[in-house]
Amino acid sequence: MALAVALVAEAGALFWWAVGLLGEIGPPARKALPLLEQDFDPLNPAPNVARAIYEIDPDEAKRLGLPGLLIICPDRY
Repeated sequence: MALAVALVAEAGALFWWAVGLLGEIGPPARKALPLLEQDFDPLNPAPNVARAIYEIDPDEAKRLGLPGLLIICPDRY
């Protein structure tokens, strides 16, 4: 797990395959938050990036206004 964080931190770039892994790692992946935030566009939000940020640091996700993006709609209304 630490390998994914180290690879992303060293590369200085966020790779599409790493986003899900970083979210699964959770808080230990905090080093990757600046790259995730840099890749996050509030006008065209990528759900996988928003979810990874939320799983790594829920407080940072709240500061960015992400919880509203992560609401899952129920099957029935």
